Amino acid sequence: MFPNPQDALPLPPRPSLEQFRKLADDLVKACKSNDAEAIRTWAAAWVHDLVTLTGLTITNHLPVSIPGWIDMVTEFAQRHLSAGDAGARCSLAGAQYVIARSHGFENWLRFSENLDFLKNRNSAVSQFEAAADAVIAGDLHTLERLLLEHPKLARARSAREHRATLLHYVSANGVEGYRQKTPKNIVAIAELLLASGADVNAEADVYGGGATPLALVATSIHPQHAGLQTALMEKLLAHGAVIGDSDVSDCIANGQPQAADFLAKRKRSG
Repeated sequence: MFPNPQDALPLPPRPSLEQFRKLADDLVKACKSNDAEAIRTWAAAWVHDLVTLTGLTITNHLPVSIPGWIDMVTEFAQRHLSAGDAGARCSLAGAQYVIARSHGFENWLRFSENLDFLKNRNSAVSQFEAAADAVIAGDLHTLERLLLEHPKLARARSAREHRATLLHYVSANGVEGYRQKTPKNIVAIAELLLASGADVNAEADVYGGGATPLALVATSIHPQHAGLQTALMEKLLAHGAVIGDSDVSDCIANGQPQAADFLAKRKRSG
């Protein structure tokens, strides 16, 4: 159910809190409008603006789409803003909550704090976002530079609700759908992160929580389509990844029988 980490909307370049306050005001107006389609119109304009501003290319291989985002934001906003007593309906606080959650943050306070951090290119949040982009782009040079300049990055966590590490982004699974991509050098990316001190068994709050990089790689369609799933799993296991009790069955449930067979054999061999 939306919102979840995979469906989160991207942030525009150089986002400002004032922009989002205006956006929340517009949502309140749409909510109070007599036009039954006003909230959908608001959601469609917002999503299209974000895609244009970020320059995202939404392909069929990604688990998100522009129509899907519009539908999910519309339904979530309608459901949340109509909840409670009459005094709570179409409230500014409710509109702000819808925007924050749609971007993958727990609430407006966490969202606004994140925007403040992003103003500073040297902040931990800005560093993490730049590194996450480098991971999915396969930009080994930029990632190496960031890790050298900021050694704590290897174990840092996203400010978003899922609290994923950079190593989780290697899996192209569970995190923001528009970032679920597997570059050709993803094994080298993983090796760099692990050599820089990444926790191979770190857990992210996706799919109910407790998701490790190995579990996410093993159930991810993107590295499998790229022909790199087994190599990635081998790399993680070589660095001490632990095969979870449900990892094999989760692979089967997610249509990854080859990964299930690989993990089952490794588990039996000890």
